[in-house]
Amino acid sequence: MTQQILTIPLLPNRLPISSVTFLASHLPWTHFSVLHASIPDLVQPLSIEARIHLLANVYMFASPRISRLPYQAVGTYLKLLATLMKDLPINALDPEAAAKKRFTQPLVDQGDIDSESDYEREISVVAVSSFDEPPSLPKFDDRTTKRLKSTLNISHIASLFATANKHDTVLFEFVIFLLALIFAWPSQKDALLNTVAGLGSGGIIRILYRQYVLRSQIGQPGTDFNGLSSAAL
Repeated sequence: MTQQILTIPLLPNRLPISSVTFLASHLPWTHFSVLHASIPDLVQPLSIEARIHLLANVYMFASPRISRLPYQAVGTYLKLLATLMKDLPINALDPEAAAKKRFTQPLVDQGDIDSESDYEREISVVAVSSFDEPPSLPKFDDRTTKRLKSTLNISHIASLFATANKHDTVLFEFVIFLLALIFAWPSQKDALLNTVAGLGSGGIIRILYRQYVLRSQIGQPGTDFNGLSSAAL
C-alpha cells in the first residue's frame, strides 16, 4: 500500500502523452474555482515532495488551458501554485542550485597549527538564521524537473498576466504567485523579474501602482504621512 501511495505523484509520467492530453481535456476546469477556499487545508498536510510533485502535475494539466479558463479558475490556479510553494525550503525547486550551495563552503588554508601564519589567516564569519541541519531535498525525474522549470516560461507568465490584467482579484493572486516563486526559486529571480517587467508593454509597474497604491490611503491627495499608522503603511 505504501509503495502504491508513493507512486501516485509519478503516475502522469507513466502515461502516454495522448492519454495525458485526453485526461486533461476532460477535467472539469470550469468548476476549478470551487477549491479556492479549501486550498490551504488541502495543502497543509502534504510533504515537501508531495507539494512539488503536485505543483508540477497541476502545471502540466492546467497551463495549456489558461487562456480559455474562466478568470475565477485562473485565480484558483495561481493560489494553488503559490500555496504549494509557500514554506518550501530555499532552492527546493532547483536541485542544481541547492547542491551548489551545499557544497560551496569558504575554503580555509590547511597548515601547521603552530606556525605563525595560522594566526594571521583571515577569519570568515557567516550569519545564519539557524544552526539546524537543512532539510534534505527530494530528487526528481527529468520530466518533473522540466515541468517545474516550465513554470518560469515567458509564455506561461504572460498568459497568466493576460487574465490578471483584466480582473483585480486575479491580479492579486498573480502578484502573490510571483513572490512565492521568487522566494522558492531565488536563482531565477533576475530572469523572472525581467520577464515581469516586460509584461503589458512594460506597464505592469503602473498597473500595480494604480491598483494597490492609488487606491490605498497613502495614494489619496492630501494624506498626512506623519499621521499614518504603521498598518496603513
